Amino acid sequence: MLSSLTKTQSRGVIIGVVATGLVLSLHLGHALRGAEDLAYDARMRYFNPIAETDRIVHIDLTDQCFDEIAPWPWPRRLTADLILALHELGAEYVAFDIEFKRPHDPRHEVEQGYAWETIYDDDELVAAIREAGNVFIPFSFKTLPPGITLRQTHERAAEIIASDPNITQNEFGRQLGELDRFGTRGLIRFREAQLLRRRFATPREELAAALDVPAEEIDAVWAGVKDTVARELVGNYLTEHPDADFEQLQTDLLAEPSGEPSDAPDPGDVEDLQDALRWYRATQAVLKHTSTRIEAPPGRIPEAIELRPPLESVGLAAAGTGFVAFEGERNVVRTTPLLVRYGDHVIKQLGFAVACRLAEIEDTDIRVTPDGVLEFRDPSAPDRLLRVPLDERGAVPINFSPGRAVAGRSREARWLDSFQHLPASRVMRIPFYRRQIERHDRTWTLANARAIELALTTAAAEAYRQKVAERNRLRREPPSPERDAAWTALEAEITAAEKEARQGIQVNFADIQGLEPQDDAEARDFATIRELHADLVEGRLQTERQRAEAKYRQRIGATLAELGGLINGKTCIVGYTASAIADMKPTPVYDIAPGVMVYSNIVNQVLAGRMPRFAPLWVDLLVLVFCGLSIAAVAASAPAITSALVWLAASLVFAALNVLVYRQSDIFMALIAPLAAMLVSWGAVTAYRQLTEERSRRRFSKALAAYVSPAVARRLSQQVAKLDMSPVAREVTCFFSDLKGFTTLSERLGAGRTKAVLNPYLEAMSDVLHRHDAMINKFMGDGIFAFFNAPIFACPNHAERACQAALAAFDALEELKAHPPAGAPAEEMRLLSMRVGLATGTVFVGDYGSDTKLDYTAIGDSVNLAARLEPANKVFGTRIALPESTRSLAGDRFTFRRLGLIQVVGKTEGVPVYELLGPAGQVAEQHRKHAEAFEQAVEDFENREFAAARSGFEHCRALRPDDVCAERYLQMIAELKAHPPGDDWLPVIELTQK
Repeated sequence: MLSSLTKTQSRGVIIGVVATGLVLSLHLGHALRGAEDLAYDARMRYFNPIAETDRIVHIDLTDQCFDEIAPWPWPRRLTADLILALHELGAEYVAFDIEFKRPHDPRHEVEQGYAWETIYDDDELVAAIREAGNVFIPFSFKTLPPGITLRQTHERAAEIIASDPNITQNEFGRQLGELDRFGTRGLIRFREAQLLRRRFATPREELAAALDVPAEEIDAVWAGVKDTVARELVGNYLTEHPDADFEQLQTDLLAEPSGEPSDAPDPGDVEDLQDALRWYRATQAVLKHTSTRIEAPPGRIPEAIELRPPLESVGLAAAGTGFVAFEGERNVVRTTPLLVRYGDHVIKQLGFAVACRLAEIEDTDIRVTPDGVLEFRDPSAPDRLLRVPLDERGAVPINFSPGRAVAGRSREARWLDSFQHLPASRVMRIPFYRRQIERHDRTWTLANARAIELALTTAAAEAYRQKVAERNRLRREPPSPERDAAWTALEAEITAAEKEARQGIQVNFADIQGLEPQDDAEARDFATIRELHADLVEGRLQTERQRAEAKYRQRIGATLAELGGLINGKTCIVGYTASAIADMKPTPVYDIAPGVMVYSNIVNQVLAGRMPRFAPLWVDLLVLVFCGLSIAAVAASAPAITSALVWLAASLVFAALNVLVYRQSDIFMALIAPLAAMLVSWGAVTAYRQLTEERSRRRFSKALAAYVSPAVARRLSQQVAKLDMSPVAREVTCFFSDLKGFTTLSERLGAGRTKAVLNPYLEAMSDVLHRHDAMINKFMGDGIFAFFNAPIFACPNHAERACQAALAAFDALEELKAHPPAGAPAEEMRLLSMRVGLATGTVFVGDYGSDTKLDYTAIGDSVNLAARLEPANKVFGTRIALPESTRSLAGDRFTFRRLGLIQVVGKTEGVPVYELLGPAGQVAEQHRKHAEAFEQAVEDFENREFAAARSGFEHCRALRPDDVCAERYLQMIAELKAHPPGDDWLPVIELTQK
């Protein structure tokens, strides 16, 4: 059996190895990626220890902003107002998640029928950015995975076409593989681009003919290819001719094949070059804010392509730039690149760029190691480097702060609980109040213009309005000697014109006194003069203007005081949160959140020095294998319930340790794969053991039920893998019982009635023995052999339990005789009488027999002694006989009568033998006194004091006339008196019959 169990365990471990290998392959094949992502999200959401910095304030462009201020898209003047207001409130930096890629045309404001002002929104935005001096502007692009460049793509494409000029589109894409960046009609795109690089002005018809494709195929990709090639050509040209103007660029790039300048260049080609030039200059403006000093080996970070820069003027005015691309991210935003390469430049992600500025991390402090680890100085511990391994996309995890739980907040809006949020409408109160002051100033100006036009000329009124517009423009410029001088001169001219207007209105007002208008036109003029006189001469408009200015300046002061504490010294991140505009994305922490939240969390994790990172793959694999094989080993050797508890406990402990590692070191170790390895290993091994061992267990349980109770048999069968049935030395207490005269009784009853008597008796005895933890070895007709404390069924207090079982057996017999079962012969049942022999000692217990028949039994002297003491009861007239070894272990819990030294058949020496009378304290007083007197008589007999012994035994016979043992001793004393013993006499009662 041992060898089979060992084989089973070995096979179980092998199955565990296979199961672990299966999970390992699933993990390497990213089949568990989805589950691991969910585990990542749970740790980020519920166990993230990062604290939110108070240096960040979100300025949210909400639905309320668009309702209260203006519908989106805002005129850029409003964005300029927001920048200046944040600057006035003391913002340290302002980062926009709004791209300014296309120019806005000038707008003309009309007031009271007058062309009041021409607004150049782009200029005002640039002026505000320049004045604030702390604005970060975003831009976007497409990326190539790390290790792939456009040059590789183009070179490989050229090789493919050169080797097979007639290659098909599908085959072209297949051979390019992961280098394919051309999209649909990639073959035509590449070949068309080749031709346009040689001659940009090539007409569509010539391209179609050269490529031998229909013109419709050329038209389908024309615009995109022209833009791409134009940017390449302009960039290359200006690299070689940095001082060239557009005219020279156009002349050279649109030249005829002969090299002569084109007489009539295609307007579309000219426009394409102009767009490419604007793009090139805007790109150069952006690259001014990037670095060539960040060490990043090729192939370790993504390459940017198809840059979409902001306006050149915006890029030049900005304090910094950063990219805002999420390209390649799966549904939930968990990671993002912090660096990308564009030519010789390394560009930072917007949040990372802001964080580096705040933490004073220089470009020379940042590097990407050859093995793909991003390193930079830890702002929270300047002497320490933060090291973050980049993933296959060159990205790092985003450490989303879980924020504060706010009751009543919907799951979709919980991002509002992270960082400080202010709706832009609150900040825009400041420029709004200023615009209200300007509105009153405008009303004043328009009234003066009307007065000038009425009193003087229309030309004078227009000149006045232009001077006011110029003054307003100068108001938004930063102070300088030139600006101040121009301002002073304009103020003098404007004041003089307004004075002249009032004087003219006063004269006109005096002239119409007492006059009645002759027609409607004159009536309107009279009304205008009276209105202007009241507004300008009497001072009504000036009073309203001053009152309004005082009111709004008070509100401006209150708003500055209210918001200053929230914004002063903080970094403001401006982005869309309006439901219809915001780029909402699911994150590990928030069910859905605007993309602008990414940048604040990146700033936060850099400043806090808490950069999450994934454990190396070899660590995850080592942990996975260890977990899987450990549980497999337990499942192969332990019972199913025990191994299940171990698996459950190990899973919980591993999950807790995994979370602890994350909280202490920001390291994400694989969680689902090791847990899956443990579960699959345990399940597979347990299923195997159940299938292979259950049959053996049932057979074992059935066989064991013959020895012990069915419940005990089932319990032991659960441990079949642990049980060793081979013979071992063991101290046991043996039990032999027999029915007095049952052979004669059975001859009289016959087979059928004997069975009706014997079966209830044996069933009753079995029940008693099972209840007292005995193993019944065999039934020998009416005899029973059982023993206590077998190796497979330990019973530490075996002598005591054997004594209890013997006494309980007699009680069960009396109950059976008093209430015989139905169908049993009652008279014969009442004749039953039983004897029991017990003996304790070390014997050999285990399987004995042949290969085809084994018996789990006990063999040894104590077994033989118990078997001989059972019939000895007949000689001494007792019920239960046992030796000194059993009596001493049973102790004082029972009352015994010492019978003397008995030499059973097969023994050469006598052993002290006792009669078990009953539990201590439950034996009748007369029986206890009889036992004491009998033991004294035995002692006198053994000491050769035969006279005293005879007197003692006669006293015992008087107390119990039926005392057979006392009568036996009296006979022996009489014989010894007739034949006195020699010196070698031993006081031993020798039994001659088994």
